[in-house]
Amino acid sequence: MALRDRATTAPLRRLLGRRTTWAAAAAAVALPFFVHGRGIELVPFALALVAGWLVAMSFVDVTSRARSPWRGAVLHAVVTAAGTAALVWSIGPGADGLRGLSEPLRGAVLLPQVAGLTGVCWGWLGLLARGLAALPSAGSRPSRASED
Repeated sequence: MALRDRATTAPLRRLLGRRTTWAAAAAAVALPFFVHGRGIELVPFALALVAGWLVAMSFVDVTSRARSPWRGAVLHAVVTAAGTAALVWSIGPGADGLRGLSEPLRGAVLLPQVAGLTGVCWGWLGLLARGLAALPSAGSRPSRASED
């Protein structure tokens, strides 16, 4: 009996232990608010921000576990830069195309824009952390006293 319980709960635990599952749940709860024009209220707005952050955390973790650290860093930089460009375009020049959309569809487009804010920011913070980690530490430099 106990073995059977473990077999059924293990996939559920794996599913609930993933950030992307919680990001999808947060986005699913926030989406109806955005579709009905109430997405900028505190709870749905916070859920959208958290969803973007969780997706970005998962992405940064995947790139940091890449077999080749160099390839992971390049992928991280390319995706973060592309995400930033897409977000800036969708808020700036791309926003003109949204004017012709219905209100519910505009709300559905606003959700990934809001989530993208925290996602892109987390991506840049991850790149900053990678860059700083690649610098030599203060303890590895020769001291000035030893140079004299």
